[in-house]
Amino acid sequence: MREWVEGTAGLQRVVEVGLRVAPTRACVPAAAAAIAGVIALSHEAPVRIVGVGSEANRVVVTLAVTVGTTSDITAGAPAARLAVGMVARLIDELSAYDPAFTSLPDPDSVDARIGTRVEQEPDTLARAMCVLAGHA
Repeated sequence: MREWVEGTAGLQRVVEVGLRVAPTRACVPAAAAAIAGVIALSHEAPVRIVGVGSEANRVVVTLAVTVGTTSDITAGAPAARLAVGMVARLIDELSAYDPAFTSLPDPDSVDARIGTRVEQEPDTLARAMCVLAGHA
């Protein structure tokens, strides 16, 4: 109730960790399969694709891992701890594709729009990545 009174209108902030995966154009098909596989098996925490784009000779996929509300994080809630473990697992399993922490893309950016489309239709990840890599 106190948070309601202090201006949050009953809403709680949710913290998401951005993770950028940047495979080279040559290994895009394998990277797409690895990313899709990890997301399909991510039961510990919500993981979603928030951006797909390209930079120089790499295709960049930005993932968002929901860690939890600020209350969950400060209390060390089990779900928040599992989410942190999920981030570590993503880094380990996608280590061949240069994972790094990053900010989430601007929702109005081209990368975010492609990411939203891929998130809605997960089977299109490989196709989108291959198009950006020039393989299509």
